[in-house]
Amino acid sequence: MPNPEGFKDIIEGRQTYVYTSTGMYVDTLIQLSAYFDDSGCPEYYHYQLKNQHSPKAIFATEYDLGPRV
Repeated sequence: MPNPEGFKDIIEGRQTYVYTSTGMYVDTLIQLSAYFDDSGCPEYYHYQLKNQHSPKAIFATEYDLGPRV
């Protein structure tokens, strides 16, 4: 189920760095959804991205974790 109140907390439109098994790209958050277990507790969250380029994203973060030269 979409979670518009939680989405306000992560700031709509924030850019995020998405890391995949083959590299990294920058995308924009457009929606936050929460999935609940039978007791009503949140089991996990799903962050929908605007231009998800890879179906195999590993994780996303607001920080650029790329190598430094």
